[in-house]
Amino acid sequence: MLGKRFSPLVNVSVKYGVFGGILAGILLFTLFYLGIFRFLPIERTILFAIFIFFALKELRDYHQAGILHFWQGMLGGIICYTIMALMASLILFMWGQFSDDYLLKYINEMTIQLESNRIDLEERVGKEALDLQLDKLPSTTIIDLAFDYLLKSMFIGIFLTIIISVILRRQPKNL
Repeated sequence: MLGKRFSPLVNVSVKYGVFGGILAGILLFTLFYLGIFRFLPIERTILFAIFIFFALKELRDYHQAGILHFWQGMLGGIICYTIMALMASLILFMWGQFSDDYLLKYINEMTIQLESNRIDLEERVGKEALDLQLDKLPSTTIIDLAFDYLLKSMFIGIFLTIIISVILRRQPKNL
């Protein structure tokens, strides 16, 4: 993809990051048209885990003779999930810019969900915090949603990268 110009660590991570970012964008569209307006962490976590895992596995098995140091796993994973998160956030932002109804439907759906779960949410976060969230919701912008998606994706990505890097790490036998 990037040719001989960059190391396999960068090439493989970018390749999986781009494909993962496109798939994450498709997932956002699919969830929206299925009537799911929230970005559920489980779907994002599974998608990120799959792409980080296979990027690091390809790097280890096909480019480094079965050896993957922890730092290589971390760097490869960071590149992969960062590209995925940036692409999906950019897709979400562009979609929100060109779709008049997306943001409005999101705000309406979130208001309904917060109101319908008011008692439970008041017990967990408090009445003041819930009221503040409901007051701020109508002023939500597509930039807010894209940035929120990016931040949460980065948090999920670093957590997954640490775990997957440890699992796939292999040292040379003579060390």
